[in-house]
Amino acid sequence: MEFIEPLLLPIMVALPDAAIASSDREWGTLRHLYVAPISRARLLATKLGALAVVTAIATLFVLTAGLLAGVAIYGWHPFHIVGAPNLTDGETATRVLSATG
Repeated sequence: MEFIEPLLLPIMVALPDAAIASSDREWGTLRHLYVAPISRARLLATKLGALAVVTAIATLFVLTAGLLAGVAIYGWHPFHIVGAPNLTDGETATRVLSATG
């Protein structure tokens, strides 16, 4: 489960975004998009790009909220590896970002 959790977060965030991005037919905007002077490939690429940006922002928001909640509950302590000296704040942030990235 520890391995699957980071993979599920972007998927669970992207599902509502994909539903919103694909609802042009229901909202009636699809016929206006088809008569716009852009190709269908560019329209699809733009929609998928916007979906990727929104998913990345939402995922970062969830990760940031989790970090802030953890700091609020437990406080900020130096990251400690058994048998090694404490890491600085910059080294800790770099390792956390590389682990979540």
